[in-house]
Amino acid sequence: MIKRALIALFLLPGLAHAVICKTVDSEGVVAYAEVPAFECRSPLKLPEYSRYSPRTVQQPSAADSAAATDREPGFEGYESIAIVKPVPGEEILTNEGKVPLTVALEPVLQPGHRISLFLDNVLIPGSFDGLTIELTGVDPGGHKVRATVMDDGGARLIDSAAVKFMLREAEQIDGAPKPSQLPAPN
Repeated sequence: MIKRALIALFLLPGLAHAVICKTVDSEGVVAYAEVPAFECRSPLKLPEYSRYSPRTVQQPSAADSAAATDREPGFEGYESIAIVKPVPGEEILTNEGKVPLTVALEPVLQPGHRISLFLDNVLIPGSFDGLTIELTGVDPGGHKVRATVMDDGGARLIDSAAVKFMLREAEQIDGAPKPSQLPAPN
């Protein structure tokens, strides 16, 4: 038993260095076999195997990956923006100075982008992430409003045309004075 184990140990290095050997028998049949190198008179030279080395890919920064995942695939910019409410020349009746505003935008507002509004060419503080907005505290009289889409870096992406509208105080049904007609508190 020990003798066989020793013989196997001596043969292992020879088997470990095996080669592909090409043989041709008396009838001209070609055969290939993997045999120990010392048994083969004509070892077959194989071409180098192809090696694959993956190319190194530079990892995007956190800001780049966030910006890429935030946007719609294939987003190349906005095609159009318009204020559809109020309609041009509309007369809005309110005693509270509230003006409902609706913006149409193609394609949809992208994540990270915000809408800024200008009332009479003055930027309204803050920005909006929706297309339906209610302005408050608007004084009676004629006004014009314009919308702009800004990216997360503050760059202007698209501007709407200005829309003119008129804000009037509504008449009271019961004849009570309007809030602007009440005497000032002492």
